[in-house]
Amino acid sequence: MLIFVVGIPAYGFAQAEVLVAVEPALKRDRAGGLIVEAQTNLPDGFQVMVTLQSVKGPLLGQADGVVTKGRITAGPFTRGGATHPPGVYIVQISSSMPALQPQSIRNVIGQRGERLTGALVSRGSSGNRLDFSKNMNAP
Repeated sequence: MLIFVVGIPAYGFAQAEVLVAVEPALKRDRAGGLIVEAQTNLPDGFQVMVTLQSVKGPLLGQADGVVTKGRITAGPFTRGGATHPPGVYIVQISSSMPALQPQSIRNVIGQRGERLTGALVSRGSSGNRLDFSKNMNAP
């Protein structure tokens, strides 16, 4: 699913803004570890950090991810090899400041992420970045 909003900058040609979309799922691998999978319209090569947290507070794990063919996959998340119990977990998918993304990605999102738009985008002094969080049920 691609959603684009087109703006015309002062120098005369259109550059697409990316209305960021992320559709996550929390699954288990064959050994019972939790896997975060998400579909997104962010460009392939976009780098993210996926965080799994207990709704009771403790951080359970983090993993780097890269968008590939419109998908992000991270995990498995375990407790030293043991599985986390079924229940509700907080899934966070975020990106660092745009300056740390590869140049090929900055060519799409803008040098400061200025072409990233929508409710999943946070704006800061270092630029716009992905900031997604959702409570999700784990099987």
